[in-house]
Amino acid sequence: MTPEALAAWWPALVGALAAALLLALGWALGRRSRPRGLRRVEQALAEVLEGRAPEAEVTPGDPAERALNQIGALAHELADRRGPRERRLSRFGAATEALSGSGLVLLDRDLVVAAVGEPFAVAVGERAVELEGRKAELLFTPGSWREVAVALLDARRRREPLTVRGDLRRATGPPRTAQIHVGFVDDPIDGIALWIVPQANGEEAGESPMQALARTRAVLDAVADGVLVVAEGTVGEANPTARAWFGADPAGHLLRDLFDAESLLLVLDRVARAGAGESAGPVRARIRPLAGRVRAREVELEAAGAGPGLPGAAVLTLRDAAPEQVARRRARTHEARLRSVLDAIAEGVALLAPGGAEHPEWRVALLNRRVAALLGVEPAAVLGASEAELIALLAHRFRDASAFVAFLERAAAEPGADHVAAFDTRGAEAQSLEVVARPVTGEDGELLGRLLVVRDVTRHLAAERRLEADAVAMTRSREALQRAYEELSSVHRDLERKTAELNRAHRELVELDAARAQLLDDVTHELQAPLVSIRGYTQMVLDGRLGRVNDEQRRGLEVALRNVERMVEMISNLLGLARADRAAPLAAEPVELAAALQDALERAGPAAVRRGVRLEMRPVPAGLAVLAEREAFARVVDNLVGNAIKFNRSGGSVSVAARPGPGDVVTLEVADTGVGIAPDEKERIFERFYRGRGATATPGTGIGLALVRSVVLRHGGRIEVESAPGQGSVFRVSWPRRLAEANSA
Repeated sequence: MTPEALAAWWPALVGALAAALLLALGWALGRRSRPRGLRRVEQALAEVLEGRAPEAEVTPGDPAERALNQIGALAHELADRRGPRERRLSRFGAATEALSGSGLVLLDRDLVVAAVGEPFAVAVGERAVELEGRKAELLFTPGSWREVAVALLDARRRREPLTVRGDLRRATGPPRTAQIHVGFVDDPIDGIALWIVPQANGEEAGESPMQALARTRAVLDAVADGVLVVAEGTVGEANPTARAWFGADPAGHLLRDLFDAESLLLVLDRVARAGAGESAGPVRARIRPLAGRVRAREVELEAAGAGPGLPGAAVLTLRDAAPEQVARRRARTHEARLRSVLDAIAEGVALLAPGGAEHPEWRVALLNRRVAALLGVEPAAVLGASEAELIALLAHRFRDASAFVAFLERAAAEPGADHVAAFDTRGAEAQSLEVVARPVTGEDGELLGRLLVVRDVTRHLAAERRLEADAVAMTRSREALQRAYEELSSVHRDLERKTAELNRAHRELVELDAARAQLLDDVTHELQAPLVSIRGYTQMVLDGRLGRVNDEQRRGLEVALRNVERMVEMISNLLGLARADRAAPLAAEPVELAAALQDALERAGPAAVRRGVRLEMRPVPAGLAVLAEREAFARVVDNLVGNAIKFNRSGGSVSVAARPGPGDVVTLEVADTGVGIAPDEKERIFERFYRGRGATATPGTGIGLALVRSVVLRHGGRIEVESAPGQGSVFRVSWPRRLAEANSA
C-alpha cells in the first residue's frame, strides 16, 4: 500500500469509530442527560476527530462524566497507535524524497517497486513515477532476472547483503549491465533495497566524498539499526535510529562525547581498523545520550570501511544489545552459518518439513546449492515446493523415472525409516546419484522432518569396477607370489646350508688367524733377540771398541747397522701388531708425557741427524699423564715421530706437543714439514701394508700406522690426520688421561 493510501485511510478509520461512538452515546445520553452534558460530549468527539486530546471539563457527579472519561481513553489509545505509524510514514516519505539523488530502488515484500531514485529512472529511460508499482522482474531482461531473483530470494532467506550482476531493460536501446547491491529495509516497509550501479566502478568521475555521503543518506535512513558515518574522529552523518538513541543528532560530535570511558578505546580501535581497510569483530559498547531524557543504552558495535568514496572514513553499525534483540540476531547468525555449512558440504542436502494447518503436505524447507546442481534445478523453484511438486520437478531427470518416484513414495509412506537407492541421470554426461532418505527426530522421538541426501557416486561406482578388476589381477598375482615363495623357500634352504658351510669355514679361518698371530709373535720374538745382539756388536765395532776401523770398514758397518735397525723396527712393529690382534687384557699404568716424549725424541735423534731434520718438543704441562701400557705407548710415539722424520725433507722439522683436551682426555700432536698426504689416502694409510703415493721412494713395510691405530683404539682413544700434498702433516691422538697427582694419591 502506498504512503498516500495509508494517509487517506487513517482519518476515515478514526472518523468511522468516532461516528459509531457518537451514535451510541447520543442514544444513551438523550434519555439520561441534560443538553449541557451532551454538548460537552460532542465537543470532546470533535477534538478527537481533529487529532487533539479532549479538553472538556469533567465535573464529579456529572451524568456525562463516564462518557467523557471513555472518550479521553479512546483518544490516548488512538494517539499511541497513530504515533509509530505516522513516524514510519514520515521516515518513508523522507527516504523517498532522498531517492531523487541516488540510484536506489526500494522493493516491498512482494518484490514490487515501492520507490525509485531519479538516476535509475534516467539510466533505463523511464520516469520514476511510471516505474513505481511495477513488478521487479520487469526491470530486468528475462535471462538476467532468473539469476537476480535467485539472489534476492537467497539474500532475503539468509538476511545477508550481497552483490549480483544483472542486465537492465531500457525503454530504448540495448540492455545495460549493472551491479546490484542488495540490502534490507525493516522499517517503514519489510522490503529489499537495491543499490543499482550501471557503471563498473560504482561512481562517476569527479564525485566528492560529501556527494557520496549524500547519495547514501536514503539507505541509512531506511536501516533499522543505528548507523554513524565517522571521519577523522567526528560523526558526519547519523540515521534516525541513531538520532533517537542519542536523544539528538550526533552529527558534528566527537566520538568521545558519544561513548562512555570504558567503551571509548574499543570504539576508537574499531574505527581506526575500518578506516585502514582492516577487519575486526564486533564489540559491546555503552552510548552516552546527548539529552537527559534518553536513557543510556548497551549496543553491539561493528565498524566497516566507508568505501572508495570516503577514504579513511568508517561506518559504525549500532545494534540494540537487549536480550531479545541479541537472541534474534544470534538466531539469524546461526541460520546463516547453518546455510554456509550446508553449502560447503560435498553432498546435496534437502530438508522436507510438514506444512501448517492450511497446507499439511510435506514441503521443501531447506536445501543447499549442491543438491540443486546435482539435480539440475533452480533453488528458487524447489524451495517451498510440496512433495508432489518436487517429484514432478525431478522425475524426468532420471533414466528410470518410475523407480525414482516409487522410491520417494516409499520414503513418504515410511518416514521413520532409512531408505537408500542409486539412480542414473539422463543426458550425454550421465551421472550415478545415490539418494538417501532418513528421518529427522527430536529428543523425544518426534518426527520433525525428512532429510534427502544426494551423492554423486559416479566415480565411486567406477572405482568399484576398477577394484573388482584389480581383485582378479591380485588373485593371479597372489598365485604367482605363492609359486615364487615356494621357489624362495627352496633357495632359502640352500642358503642355510651354504651359511652353515661358511660358518664352519669362518671358524677355521679364525683358528688359522689365531695360529698365524701366534706364529708371527713367536717368529718375531725369536728374531728380535739375535738382531738386537747383532746391532749391539756392530755398534761396538763401529765405535772402535773392538779394534781400529778404517774408513771403508766404517762405511760398510754403518750400512749394516742401518739395515739392522730397520729389521729391528719392522720386527718390533710385527710383534706389537700380533699382540694387538690377540686383544689381551690391558696392563695400563700412568705414563707421564713429558718424560715419555723426551725419551722418544732421544731415540729418534740419530735418524733425524742423518735426514737433516730438526726435532722440537713444545712445553708439556707438569704432571700431565695418560693411562696406557708403557711399551705400547712408546711404540705409538716412536712410529709417529719416525714417520715424521722418514717422510720429511732435508732441513725440515718435526714438533711434538701434548696438552689437556676436552673432557678426560689428552691431545698428543706430531707435526712435520714433509711430503704430505693426498685427501683420498687419509683413511687408507692406517690399513695394514698400505703405502701412499708419496712413500714409494722411502723404504718401509706399511704396518707402522696400522699398529698405531690398533693400539690407540685398544686404549679407547682416537687418531686423526690433517694433511695436504707438499704441506706436511699433523697427526692428532686423543688418549684417556690420568693425572700423576691423582695416581700418587
